[in-house]
Amino acid sequence: MQFVPSVPVLGLVVLAGPTLAEPAPRTETVPLRVMVLDEDAQDWITVSHGGTCAMLSGVVRIDFGPSAGSVVIDTEYGGAGTRDPAPVEVVTGPAVVRPVPDGARGIEIVLQDLPPQGQVIVTLDIDNERGWFAGNRVMATPADIAGSTAEFVSHARDAVRGVFVDGRLAVLPVEVPCTDDAFEPGAVPVA
Repeated sequence: MQFVPSVPVLGLVVLAGPTLAEPAPRTETVPLRVMVLDEDAQDWITVSHGGTCAMLSGVVRIDFGPSAGSVVIDTEYGGAGTRDPAPVEVVTGPAVVRPVPDGARGIEIVLQDLPPQGQVIVTLDIDNERGWFAGNRVMATPADIAGSTAEFVSHARDAVRGVFVDGRLAVLPVEVPCTDDAFEPGAVPVA
């Protein structure tokens, strides 16, 4: 006995056609500003994200080794630098600092999802080894800091480097991916 369907059987044929190419992801080159300030009894490093698209995660490395004034980080009494040692601490922003021994000529600041327009502030004491004093303190002037380098390294992008040409500021051009829900300065989140 042969089976014969009582209802007509329709076949569905799916034809493969050309697919639309997905648009290339949009990127933005953002200025990552690294500033070093030797101020009175408290010295500062600020890292500022100048973009509008995406958060930044990675390591900012500052190397004072090539500085004109032999800049060192002073963390202990009786060690490198003089009079005003200070611990290295993150006071603002999503970051941690890798351990810094007394007399170090470099520092690594690990950014953890720094938002667009966000900032990290690290306090410390930097001195020069030339013995230049101001107000009874050893100071690292902009001329001392000049020549130092900054680098941003991330697993998602190539390293970018900059030099503290004016002794205070290095600007690193970092390329970041943007999304459709990109950050807009002044935007108010909708609940």
